Amino acid sequence: ACADITTAEGLDKVVAVCHEHPPTMLINSAGINEIGNFSAIPMARIEALLATNLTAPIALIQRLLPVLQRAGKSYVVNVGSTFGSIGFPCHAAYCASKFGLRGFTESLIREYAHSSVNFYYLAPRATQTAINSDAVVSMNQALGNQMDPPERVADALVAQLEGNKSRWFIGFPERLFARINGVFPAIVDRALIKKLPVIQRFLTSVTKEKLS
Repeated sequence: ACADITTAEGLDKVVAVCHEHPPTMLINSAGINEIGNFSAIPMARIEALLATNLTAPIALIQRLLPVLQRAGKSYVVNVGSTFGSIGFPCHAAYCASKFGLRGFTESLIREYAHSSVNFYYLAPRATQTAINSDAVVSMNQALGNQMDPPERVADALVAQLEGNKSRWFIGFPERLFARINGVFPAIVDRALIKKLPVIQRFLTSVTKEKLS
Protein backbone atom coordinates (compact mmCIF):
# COMPACT_ATOMS: atom_id res chain seq x y z
CA ALA A 1 0.00 0.00 0.00
CA CYS A 2 1.08 3.54 -0.70
CA ALA A 3 -0.17 6.17 1.73
CA ASP A 4 0.71 9.40 3.50
CA ILE A 5 0.91 8.29 7.12
CA THR A 6 1.02 11.88 8.34
CA THR A 7 -2.75 11.83 7.72
CA ALA A 8 -5.33 9.83 9.66
CA GLU A 9 -6.66 8.32 6.42
CA GLY A 10 -3.22 7.24 5.26
CA LEU A 11 -2.37 5.75 8.64
CA ASP A 12 -5.63 3.81 8.71
CA LYS A 13 -4.93 2.46 5.21
CA VAL A 14 -1.48 1.13 6.13
CA VAL A 15 -2.71 -0.37 9.39
CA ALA A 16 -5.59 -2.11 7.60
CA VAL A 17 -3.21 -3.71 5.10
CA CYS A 18 -0.93 -4.85 7.93
CA HIS A 19 -3.85 -6.50 9.70
CA GLU A 20 -4.60 -8.45 6.52
CA HIS A 21 -0.94 -9.28 5.84
CA PRO A 22 0.89 -9.14 9.20
CA PRO A 23 4.50 -7.97 8.81
CA THR A 24 7.44 -9.15 10.88
CA MET A 25 9.55 -6.07 10.12
CA LEU A 26 8.84 -2.35 10.07
CA ILE A 27 11.42 0.14 8.77
CA ASN A 28 10.64 3.82 9.30
CA SER A 29 12.91 5.58 6.81
CA ALA A 30 10.79 8.41 5.36
CA GLY A 31 12.20 11.85 6.00
CA ILE A 32 12.25 15.45 4.85
CA ASN A 33 14.61 18.29 5.71
CA GLU A 34 14.46 22.04 6.12
CA ILE A 35 17.77 23.88 5.88
CA GLY A 36 17.97 27.56 6.71
CA ASN A 37 18.07 30.16 9.43
CA PHE A 38 15.54 28.97 11.99
CA SER A 39 13.72 32.31 12.21
CA ALA A 40 13.09 32.30 8.45
CA ILE A 41 11.44 28.87 8.14
CA PRO A 42 7.61 29.04 8.15
CA MET A 43 6.03 27.16 11.05
CA ALA A 44 3.85 25.19 8.63
CA ARG A 45 6.97 23.64 7.07
CA ILE A 46 8.41 22.83 10.49
CA GLU A 47 5.17 21.12 11.49
CA ALA A 48 5.18 19.10 8.26
CA LEU A 49 8.77 18.02 8.92
CA LEU A 50 8.01 16.95 12.49
CA ALA A 51 4.93 15.06 11.31
CA THR A 52 6.89 13.13 8.68
CA ASN A 53 10.08 12.50 10.63
CA LEU A 54 8.76 11.96 14.14
CA THR A 55 5.01 11.96 14.77
CA ALA A 56 4.10 9.59 11.93
CA PRO A 57 6.60 6.87 12.97
CA ILE A 58 5.42 7.14 16.57
CA ALA A 59 1.78 6.80 15.54
CA LEU A 60 2.47 3.92 13.16
CA ILE A 61 4.45 1.95 15.71
CA GLN A 62 1.76 2.42 18.34
CA ARG A 63 -0.95 1.21 15.96
CA LEU A 64 1.10 -1.76 14.72
CA LEU A 65 2.51 -2.98 18.02
CA PRO A 66 -0.33 -5.47 18.63
CA VAL A 67 0.14 -6.85 15.10
CA LEU A 68 3.89 -7.17 15.54
CA GLN A 69 3.51 -8.81 18.93
CA ARG A 70 1.12 -11.42 17.54
CA ALA A 71 3.57 -12.17 14.74
CA GLY A 72 6.10 -13.57 17.17
CA LYS A 73 9.66 -12.37 16.73
CA SER A 74 9.53 -9.06 14.88
CA TYR A 75 11.77 -6.09 14.17
CA VAL A 76 11.31 -2.31 14.07
CA VAL A 77 14.08 -0.13 12.64
CA ASN A 78 13.85 3.63 13.01
CA VAL A 79 16.22 5.36 10.61
CA GLY A 80 17.50 8.51 12.25
CA SER A 81 20.59 10.53 11.50
CA THR A 82 23.91 11.62 12.89
CA PHE A 83 22.00 14.86 13.42
CA GLY A 84 19.93 12.99 15.98
CA SER A 85 23.00 13.21 18.23
CA ILE A 86 24.59 16.45 17.02
CA GLY A 87 22.76 19.77 16.79
CA PHE A 88 23.94 21.13 13.44
CA PRO A 89 23.59 24.85 12.62
CA CYS A 90 20.74 25.77 10.26
CA HIS A 91 19.18 22.31 10.66
CA ALA A 92 17.27 23.02 13.89
CA ALA A 93 13.93 21.46 12.97
CA TYR A 94 15.52 18.40 11.35
CA CYS A 95 17.77 17.87 14.37
CA ALA A 96 14.78 18.22 16.71
CA SER A 97 12.94 15.49 14.80
CA LYS A 98 15.89 13.11 14.78
CA PHE A 99 16.82 13.76 18.41
CA GLY A 100 13.21 12.93 19.20
CA LEU A 101 13.26 9.74 17.13
CA ARG A 102 16.46 8.60 18.81
CA GLY A 103 15.05 9.18 22.31
CA PHE A 104 11.77 7.51 21.37
CA THR A 105 13.58 4.44 20.01
CA GLU A 106 15.90 4.24 23.01
CA SER A 107 12.91 4.26 25.33
CA LEU A 108 11.24 1.44 23.38
CA ILE A 109 14.47 -0.61 23.30
CA ARG A 110 14.37 -0.61 27.10
CA GLU A 111 10.60 -0.86 27.60
CA TYR A 112 10.21 -3.87 25.29
CA ALA A 113 13.50 -5.60 26.14
CA HIS A 114 11.66 -8.76 27.24
CA SER A 115 9.10 -8.83 24.43
CA SER A 116 9.14 -10.45 21.00
CA VAL A 117 9.44 -7.03 19.31
CA ASN A 118 13.01 -5.85 18.78
CA PHE A 119 13.70 -2.14 18.28
CA TYR A 120 16.71 -0.66 16.48
CA TYR A 121 18.04 2.83 15.75
CA LEU A 122 20.16 3.38 12.64
CA ALA A 123 21.96 6.71 12.22
CA PRO A 124 23.28 7.39 8.72
CA ARG A 125 25.38 10.42 7.91
CA ALA A 126 24.71 12.48 4.76
CA THR A 127 23.35 10.18 2.07
CA GLN A 128 23.05 10.54 -1.70
CA THR A 129 19.27 10.74 -1.94
CA ALA A 130 16.70 13.26 -3.13
CA ILE A 131 16.51 14.75 0.37
CA ASN A 132 19.73 16.58 -0.51
CA SER A 133 19.48 19.18 -3.27
CA ASP A 134 22.40 20.12 -5.51
CA ALA A 135 23.11 23.11 -3.28
CA VAL A 136 23.18 20.89 -0.18
CA VAL A 137 25.52 18.46 -1.91
CA SER A 138 27.83 21.36 -2.76
CA MET A 139 27.66 22.58 0.84
CA ASN A 140 28.57 19.13 2.16
CA GLN A 141 31.52 19.01 -0.21
CA ALA A 142 32.71 22.44 0.96
CA LEU A 143 32.37 21.36 4.59
CA GLY A 144 34.25 18.12 3.95
CA ASN A 145 31.24 15.98 4.86
CA GLN A 146 31.24 12.50 3.36
CA MET A 147 28.08 11.35 1.57
CA ASP A 148 27.23 7.68 1.35
CA PRO A 149 25.31 5.92 -1.42
CA PRO A 150 21.99 4.40 -0.30
CA GLU A 151 23.47 0.93 -0.81
CA ARG A 152 25.91 1.51 2.04
CA VAL A 153 23.07 2.47 4.36
CA ALA A 154 21.16 -0.67 3.31
CA ASP A 155 24.24 -2.83 3.96
CA ALA A 156 24.65 -1.23 7.39
CA LEU A 157 21.03 -1.95 8.24
CA VAL A 158 21.46 -5.63 7.32
CA ALA A 159 24.67 -5.83 9.36
CA GLN A 160 22.93 -4.17 12.31
CA LEU A 161 20.13 -6.72 12.28
CA GLU A 162 22.47 -9.67 11.77
CA GLY A 163 24.65 -8.49 14.65
CA ASN A 164 21.61 -7.62 16.80
CA LYS A 165 23.02 -4.15 17.51
CA SER A 166 20.29 -1.92 18.89
CA ARG A 167 22.15 1.25 17.85
CA TRP A 168 24.28 1.70 14.77
CA PHE A 169 26.05 4.88 13.63
CA ILE A 170 27.46 5.01 10.11
CA GLY A 171 30.73 6.70 9.25
CA PHE A 172 33.83 8.20 10.77
CA PRO A 173 34.39 10.87 12.12
CA GLU A 174 30.62 11.33 12.53
CA ARG A 175 30.39 8.40 14.94
CA LEU A 176 33.21 9.88 17.04
CA PHE A 177 31.70 13.38 16.95
CA ALA A 178 28.38 11.99 18.21
CA ARG A 179 30.10 10.40 21.19
CA ILE A 180 32.16 13.51 21.96
CA ASN A 181 29.05 15.67 21.72
CA GLY A 182 27.36 13.52 24.34
CA VAL A 183 30.20 14.03 26.84
CA PHE A 184 32.00 17.25 25.87
CA PRO A 185 29.55 19.28 23.76
CA ALA A 186 31.63 22.46 24.02
CA ILE A 187 34.31 20.83 21.85
CA VAL A 188 31.77 20.21 19.09
CA ASP A 189 30.32 23.70 19.63
CA ARG A 190 33.65 25.25 18.71
CA ALA A 191 34.19 22.97 15.70
CA LEU A 192 30.76 23.67 14.18
CA ILE A 193 30.68 27.38 14.94
CA LYS A 194 33.85 27.69 12.87
CA LYS A 195 31.91 26.25 9.92
CA LEU A 196 29.07 28.78 10.16
CA PRO A 197 30.46 31.11 7.47
CA VAL A 198 30.56 28.25 4.95
CA ILE A 199 27.04 27.12 5.87
CA GLN A 200 25.65 30.66 5.60
CA ARG A 201 27.31 31.11 2.22
CA PHE A 202 25.32 28.22 0.77
CA LEU A 203 21.96 29.09 2.36
CA THR A 204 21.11 31.51 -0.45
CA SER A 205 21.54 28.75 -3.03
CA VAL A 206 19.46 26.34 -0.96
CA THR A 207 16.66 28.90 -0.66
CA LYS A 208 16.69 29.62 -4.40
CA GLU A 209 16.37 25.90 -5.18
CA LYS A 210 13.33 25.62 -2.90
CA LEU A 211 11.68 28.55 -4.66
CA SER A 212 12.42 27.38 -8.21
